[in-house]
Amino acid sequence: MFSNGSHITLQNARKSHDILKIIFPNDKVISVDDVRAYKPSRTAYNHLLESVGKQKNPGEVILISSNPFDICGAGAMGMRTIWINRTEGGWVDQLGDGPTYEAKTFSDLIKLDSMQS
Repeated sequence: MFSNGSHITLQNARKSHDILKIIFPNDKVISVDDVRAYKPSRTAYNHLLESVGKQKNPGEVILISSNPFDICGAGAMGMRTIWINRTEGGWVDQLGDGPTYEAKTFSDLIKLDSMQS
């Protein structure tokens, strides 16, 4: 999980929602709070890349988000992106080239994973 939320906010969310504890153990939670720069700042995405050891290979990182600003920011850093298009309205953001992949729901991620294999 890579979030604009503070460590305290993320800890509280994980306490309140059991599924988050399962999907995102403590060592898999990255907060921009560490660098005091919020997405879509390049500093925030650099923090993600450094945290996962992919500064030299950002294309090996896939960022999943329903926020167009997040997709644009990650894409500008060379990461691959999956946009969760909850409204099915199509990509309208003029800031970037758009996502690498598009899904309507998180369940669709399984289909994308099987296409990559």
